[in-house]
Amino acid sequence: MFTSSPDDYETERLNALHEYDILNTASEPAFEELVSLAALIYQAPIALLSLIDEQRQWFKARVGQMPAQLPREMSLCIYSVQYNQVLVITDTQLDDRFSSHPLVIDEPHIRFYASSPMVTPDGHAIGALCVMDYQPRTIEVWQVDALKLLSQQAMRQIEIRLHLLTMSEAMFNCTNIFMH
Repeated sequence: MFTSSPDDYETERLNALHEYDILNTASEPAFEELVSLAALIYQAPIALLSLIDEQRQWFKARVGQMPAQLPREMSLCIYSVQYNQVLVITDTQLDDRFSSHPLVIDEPHIRFYASSPMVTPDGHAIGALCVMDYQPRTIEVWQVDALKLLSQQAMRQIEIRLHLLTMSEAMFNCTNIFMH
């Protein structure tokens, strides 16, 4: 499943991401509903479904005031993606990885962050579903479980989307064959 080198894994992860052909696509209700549900569960002003490519963190769906994308080096979700695990930071100012981050020290002044990676069937984390708040907070175990389930559902929606695209292309190709 995984290769021995972190560079090889990142290459495989990026290849997996690009196979889904989802970057730079329009908003879709299934993904918007998942981030809205995450925001409701956490009562958080920001919820994002992010995909991380070579250069940026791109948001397929979002709730709250965030741009459509950020440079990869500004990504908070990169930690969930790199380590392929849920990450909960109850106070970003007290965490060495986050305390000097531009999104923490400057606008929008993120103080709480939680994310769960979206993992392909082959085990590659291509992005994450996350929630953020402007104030520190504690959360319940059920909220972490809910975030995991939502990120799994997001990955399922990405898989379904790919299957529909593949079927649509196959039908188009069949139609073209019969028309000639």
